[in-house]
Amino acid sequence: MEKAVDYSLENPFAQSEKLLDGVTAVQIGSALGPRTEIYCGIDYSVEQKLQWIRDKNIEPVFQLNKNETAEVIVKGVIFPSAYIEICHLSYIVPRRMTRVRFKLDKIKGKVIFELPMNDRST
Repeated sequence: MEKAVDYSLENPFAQSEKLLDGVTAVQIGSALGPRTEIYCGIDYSVEQKLQWIRDKNIEPVFQLNKNETAEVIVKGVIFPSAYIEICHLSYIVPRRMTRVRFKLDKIKGKVIFELPMNDRST
């Protein structure tokens, strides 16, 4: 499922979002605002349990990465220093980018982007 949102207008002080399946946005971050962080592809309820297990020094036996196909789709602008994380692999946006799609490249073991983004119905 996608969550469509314009992070620049929703709440300028809530600049961190955790989503399992990904997000589609018109704009992420702002030129002068605080850094925006988006985390995708992780079951965060499981992550909380994992933290509890680590605190108790118990060896985890379950899969945390839940959706390796999660994507962050930007239909407008994403600003420098925005932080994208998919399945615990991160990408910090180095420059202003438009119409871009971020996704996990499992073979390379990193978050990659496609530019320019092809128009696809969502």
